[in-house]
Amino acid sequence: MVLIKQDTILSPAKINLFLKVIKKQSNGLHQIYSLVSHINLFDKIHISESSKDQIKFIGKFSKNISLKKNSIFKVMHYLRFYYPFLRKKKFNIKVEKNIPSGAGLGGGTSNAVSLLKFILKKYELQLNKHKMKSILKKIGSDSYIFLNDYQKIIYGTGDKYKKFKSNLKLNLFLIFPNKSNLTQLIYKSHQRINVKYNLTLIIKSLHKNKFKFFEKNQNDLLFSAIKNNSRLKKLFELLKAKSHLKLLQLTGSGSCCFVVLRNKKNLLNCQKIVKKHCKSYWTAVVKTTT
Repeated sequence: MVLIKQDTILSPAKINLFLKVIKKQSNGLHQIYSLVSHINLFDKIHISESSKDQIKFIGKFSKNISLKKNSIFKVMHYLRFYYPFLRKKKFNIKVEKNIPSGAGLGGGTSNAVSLLKFILKKYELQLNKHKMKSILKKIGSDSYIFLNDYQKIIYGTGDKYKKFKSNLKLNLFLIFPNKSNLTQLIYKSHQRINVKYNLTLIIKSLHKNKFKFFEKNQNDLLFSAIKNNSRLKKLFELLKAKSHLKLLQLTGSGSCCFVVLRNKKNLLNCQKIVKKHCKSYWTAVVKTTT
């Protein structure tokens, strides 16, 4: 019996700690400012060489993922295009989905970029800047978030970034209403565009008092997301009634929300509210990791 070595790749979720919509371009894309961090919530990708290609998704959030139109299939296609020897190799890939899909946590993109980095390292391959940029663009505009392990300021249409010099260490309470948002619809419904934001002042305010910053600065897409998601609207109205509205944040275009936790009491209050009124909603307590 031949034992086949299996590798396990940790594929992290991301969180948009803030997101500001600057303007809409003529091509329909939106320019944004956003501070993004990885969190300690991971999908697990199990991979081994095999006699035939096989991709399988397991876990709570594995439903409705296409076996031929997913990010894993896409990145293997592009790698084989640039490296023909990989066409002769077959892989058994099993993805354990712990990150909710369609939540604004970047699970699918993270899977693709994490696998890309693993294959390049394992087979000692070098992608020049042009080829790397081409693959990342095809994976998705948020793929740069997962290329490096540090917190980033994302700008442009999400395809440009710079390192965030401070490392924000935050405890977060995630709430996913088990109903996804359509990114295009959320951006289309967002009316407040062509806003002039001063990124330097935003960062300065964040450094001055991070908790006060999150109380006063919500994701620009929050109200558009609430308008288009009845379950999110229920959560919004519930927190408003309980005077916790200022705590609610949105990651990406949603529909996952989060609360920046000051202390354990803050966490217990949030858990109590959601458990009592929104029992079917998925929740998790996480930390920023970069």
